[in-house]
Amino acid sequence: MSYRSICSAHDWFFVARTEYGPVVYPLAAWALSESGEIFGLTAINHPVPDGKRPPFLMSVPPIPGKYLLRESLTDEELTAAFTHPSR
Repeated sequence: MSYRSICSAHDWFFVARTEYGPVVYPLAAWALSESGEIFGLTAINHPVPDGKRPPFLMSVPPIPGKYLLRESLTDEELTAAFTHPSR
């Protein structure tokens, strides 16, 4: 996918509620697609099998959720944001 524009998403998160609790992705950037859609990008920092791919940005998963500012997160959501296995 190509982007028309990206900008910092400081203190923004994508939050999805599941039967196991919240799934929370800290956003690194907002993206504007060529078609005019705005969506969040999250940083993926875990190593890949061949070890050659550096950290990268990808859109949040296509699951029901919402974008929230840090100040709107519950304690449970804030904890989940920084304990996710891909961080």
